[in-house]
Amino acid sequence: MKRFDRVRRCIAPAPNRDNRSSVYGANIGSVVLRGDFSGGSTHGSSGLWRRLPGERVPALRLPFAPGEVLPGSTISLADLARRRSLAVLFYADVVPDETGESRAGGRQDLEDARLAGWREHEPELEDLGYWIVAVSSQSSEAQVEFAMDRMLSSFMFLSDSDLRLADELGLPTRMVSDGARVYETLTMLVRQGGRIWWVFFPLEHPERDAALVLERIRNPHA
Repeated sequence: MKRFDRVRRCIAPAPNRDNRSSVYGANIGSVVLRGDFSGGSTHGSSGLWRRLPGERVPALRLPFAPGEVLPGSTISLADLARRRSLAVLFYADVVPDETGESRAGGRQDLEDARLAGWREHEPELEDLGYWIVAVSSQSSEAQVEFAMDRMLSSFMFLSDSDLRLADELGLPTRMVSDGARVYETLTMLVRQGGRIWWVFFPLEHPERDAALVLERIRNPHA
């Protein structure tokens, strides 16, 4: 129930804090990760680490999973960031499509390893003032199943079936075998107050994604 308490608190009014720091954009190139998740037909990936830090996250309201606590409700990254800093995990739809093939294009093991790392490090992120938010083009129903299968029920999942955040922020996406457009894998840190602080893309070692992000949070000037 802890996650649903978060949602209720985020819907309530909160002070508008803007903790923008002088470290926005500093030395970002040294921590951008390259490799395994950079293949495929990617759109919108040019210069993410240069242009996004310092920008505000959009107030686009999206369905969140699971929805039985507040049926039909929506929430935005901006709503969540009013209360806490966010580690936002964008991931491809790794569940099988109607052909039985994973939309992750052979990357499912890598994606599962990445999310398992985030689950392992979640208590440390909580202590540092971060909530984990996962975003994909899956439906909320599919996200519930996805979270239960991987023991990620403490994460907040936002369903962006039309990739509205990708279009608004210019995030990388790719086309998969069934013609659908899905998110490329990336991690975004959002400071409390709603400004993007850091972007990790592409990911060379997805299984170490959470550990590397924790290192960056703890050593912002490194």
